[in-house]
Amino acid sequence: MGYKGYFVACHKDKNVLAKSSSGGMFSVFADYVLKKGGIVLGATFDRTEKKVKHIGITESADLDKLRKSKYVYSDFSESIDIIEKAIIDDRYILFTGTPCQAAAINAKFGNYGKLYIVDLFCHGTLEPQYLTQYLDSLGTEIKDVCFREQEKNCKDNFLLCIYDNKGLNISDVYINNPLTYLFLSSEGIRDVCFSCKYAYNEHISDITIGDWDFEYPNEWNELYEFLHPSIVSINNEKGDELFKACSGSFCSCEVGENEDEINWYYRNHNTMKGLWGYDADKKREFIEMQKNKGFLYAAEYSMYERERKLIEKAIAKGNQKLCLYGCGKNGKRISKVISKYYRDCVEIQYFVVTENKEKLETIDNIKIYELQDICDDLYDKTIVITIGKEDVRIEIEEKLIEKGITNYVSW
Repeated sequence: MGYKGYFVACHKDKNVLAKSSSGGMFSVFADYVLKKGGIVLGATFDRTEKKVKHIGITESADLDKLRKSKYVYSDFSESIDIIEKAIIDDRYILFTGTPCQAAAINAKFGNYGKLYIVDLFCHGTLEPQYLTQYLDSLGTEIKDVCFREQEKNCKDNFLLCIYDNKGLNISDVYINNPLTYLFLSSEGIRDVCFSCKYAYNEHISDITIGDWDFEYPNEWNELYEFLHPSIVSINNEKGDELFKACSGSFCSCEVGENEDEINWYYRNHNTMKGLWGYDADKKREFIEMQKNKGFLYAAEYSMYERERKLIEKAIAKGNQKLCLYGCGKNGKRISKVISKYYRDCVEIQYFVVTENKEKLETIDNIKIYELQDICDDLYDKTIVITIGKEDVRIEIEEKLIEKGITNYVSW
C-alpha cells in the first residue's frame, strides 16, 4: 500500500465507542501515546471561561475531557508551551485539532520525531464568542456542553446537550437550536473557514479522521456494537507507522483513493451552499442583525428562515387570518415564529388536520379541526401547509383544489 491510504475504522471497545462522536479512532491513538508515557493534547470545554480550549493530559482517566467533537474554534495557545516542555522531557506527543491548527503545530514542531499530529475532516468552526454569548443567554451556571450526544431511537448523534448544576438544561437537535443552526448554515463560522485550503487539498498532518457517512461492512455489526464508524486518512509515513502500531485496538477496511466517497471529503467550501454549506453573504446579514438586535434574536431569526419565508408568502396574500394545515413539528415551529415575530401581522385561527382530531392536542389554545368540519369557513383564510414531505403536500393541495379552495401557501 505504501504510506498513503484511506480506511473505514472503529474501536473494538464498545464502551469507548459509546463515548465517541464516531468510531473512536482518536481514543485509539491517544491510548497508544499515553501508554508510552506521553502527553495528549486536544480540545475541551472550559466551564469557567465558557469556551473551548486545548489542554494536555497524561492519564487515560482524563480522555473523556477530549473525546467528542466541539465545533467551536479552540484556543490552542497553551499548546505551544506544553509541547515545548514535552520535547525537552523527550516524551511522545499526540496533538489533535483542526487542519489549520495542525498545520501551525507542524510548522513549529514538525521535525520532532515523537510528535504525532492528527487533524479532522473539518466543516469549519463556530466563532468562540458565539458559544459564550449563547451560554450567557441561558441565565444559568453551565456545568458542561456536549455537542455530539446520541439521539434516542435514532442513528443520528447530532444532539446538543447543555448541563447546569441541576442537570440537563438544553437538549436540541442541531436544526432546532440557534447556536448549532449557525454552524449548519455557516452564519456563525469563522471567516477563514469560507476559503479553507485544507477543505480540498491534502492536510498537513500525519493522520486525518472524521465521520464515515457511507455504507460499511455488514459483518461489523455482528462483531462490534457501534453506529458511527470513522474515516481515517493516512497522510504520510509517520501516520502509517502510528496506524499500524495501534492496529490491535480497532477493526478497519481500506477504501480506494479514487472512490466517490473519498472525493466527497475534499470539496471547495466556496462551491457549497445551503445547510452544511458556506454562504458569506448570509453571515454578513447575521452580523448586521446581531449589531441591531443582539445575538440571540439574530440567531433565532436565522434559524427560522424557512418558516419566515412561508409566513411572508401568506401575508402577501393580504389576509391576516391564517389556518395552519398540519400541527406536527413544522406547525408548532410556525406557530412559535408567528407569536415571536408576526404577532401584529397575522393571526392563527385554527389548525386543520386529516387525522382524527380527538387524538391531537391543542397548541397555544388554538382549536384543531378536521377538514370536512370547517370547509365552508376556509374561503376567507389563507391556509399555510406545514407538512414537510413533498408527496403529502401535493396530496393535500389536490384535496383543497377539489373543494374549490386555492388560497393556500406551502414550502
